[in-house]
Amino acid sequence: MVAQFNSIAVVEQDLQDHLFGSDRVTPPLDLRRGLGFLQGGRCFYCKGELTGTAEADHFVPRSRCNVDAIENLVMADRSCNNDKRDILAGPELIRTWAERNRVEGANLVRIANNSRWDTDATVTLAVARSIYRNLPGRDTPFWLGRGKVDSATPALAVGALQIWIDGFR
Repeated sequence: MVAQFNSIAVVEQDLQDHLFGSDRVTPPLDLRRGLGFLQGGRCFYCKGELTGTAEADHFVPRSRCNVDAIENLVMADRSCNNDKRDILAGPELIRTWAERNRVEGANLVRIANNSRWDTDATVTLAVARSIYRNLPGRDTPFWLGRGKVDSATPALAVGALQIWIDGFR
């Protein structure tokens, strides 16, 4: 709305948001409930039961990309979300996320639309691929679960996205 009042093209505003960040907005309750339901009431990462401390987490950390689309969100318990912070998830978690997005794509769109939230599977996948493809070599730290960070080759992470890529074909 501000961009329209100031005659700034939406594309320019998107670029500015990408370069300089935009305000963090908590996803609405309906969206968080929908994601939690898709996950069977379990934390995406540790599979523990989601409780009142459940939080929407950016799977590809917001500090690395400004993608708020539902395809980049998962429900996590506070402990996992705080432990993961801005660390990129490891190959097994990527595979689980990619499979969720492939299988539940239509449901994610429905939840996002009902919650008036962004949905963009194509951009989310492209950003994830780009980030993982452009990581430095073997010593890249990946978050593998609560209290577990280890190095892996980025090629394993990129390969884990293949499930979702195949869903677009």
